[in-house]
Amino acid sequence: MAICGSLRVTLVVGAVLVAIPIYRKIRALEDKVEKTAEVAVEVIDTVAEAAEKVAGEVAEAFPENEGLKEAASRIKTVADAIEEDAEKAEHLPLRVKN
Repeated sequence: MAICGSLRVTLVVGAVLVAIPIYRKIRALEDKVEKTAEVAVEVIDTVAEAAEKVAGEVAEAFPENEGLKEAASRIKTVADAIEEDAEKAEHLPLRVKN
C-alpha cells in the first residue's frame, strides 16, 4: 500500500508542476487578447468618429448636391451605429472576466 500512496503523491505533485506553467501561459495569452481587443475597439471608434466628421464636412461643402448629402447622411448613420457598438464592446471584456 505504501507504494500505491507514494505513486499517488508523485502523480499529484507532477500534475501540479505541469499545470502551473500551463496556467501561467493561458493567463498571459488571455491578457494579450484582452489588450488587443481594447486597442481594436479604440481604433474602430476613432475611425467611426473620423468617418462621421468627414461625412458631415462633405455634406456641408456641397449643400446643393442632394445625392452626396444623402450618402453623407447614410455614412453618418452607419458611423453612429459603429460607435455605439464599439462602446458596448469596450465593456464586454469586463463582463466576460467577472
